Amino acid sequence: MNKTVEDTDTSAQIEEFFRIFRGSDGAKRQRARKQLVALGEPILPYLVQHVSDKNYRVRWEIAKAFEELRDPSAATVMINLLMDDAPGIRWLAGEGLINLRQQGIVPLLRGLLANFHSTFFREGAHHVLRELEREELLNTKTLEVIDALEGPAPALAVPFAAAEALRSLGSNSAL
Repeated sequence: MNKTVEDTDTSAQIEEFFRIFRGSDGAKRQRARKQLVALGEPILPYLVQHVSDKNYRVRWEIAKAFEELRDPSAATVMINLLMDDAPGIRWLAGEGLINLRQQGIVPLLRGLLANFHSTFFREGAHHVLRELEREELLNTKTLEVIDALEGPAPALAVPFAAAEALRSLGSNSAL
């Protein structure tokens, strides 16, 4: 039997985890996050609901939970977190996308098409793509996106390179 939030009647407990995330006790936050992540996919709506919380600790714990969950359905949220004001949260979002391996590539490229103007986003995308390159998960066209990100005018070159990479992966729906 699959465990769901309803089956375990943990909605109140999940809200308690978010209360703990606001606190200053790092060990308590980590324990709460581990318990939350152990619930798996059913917690995704709760994470999404709180992803824009003004409290840095809450956003950090959510980003860390996404990183640990490794759920491809959370890729869009991690893409959005690549533009968070806090560098630590952007880093965790990137690590979460890296953990998705090949399943994170298309969402990342689509994110680059939509957010090529964002320095934060381009920096995060560069980090993710470099790590995936080290794991030899990128095709030639996707490697060209790295070149565009490192070039003299990334805001101009990245959209074209990302579109070409998406085409090479057979993903035209964002074009």
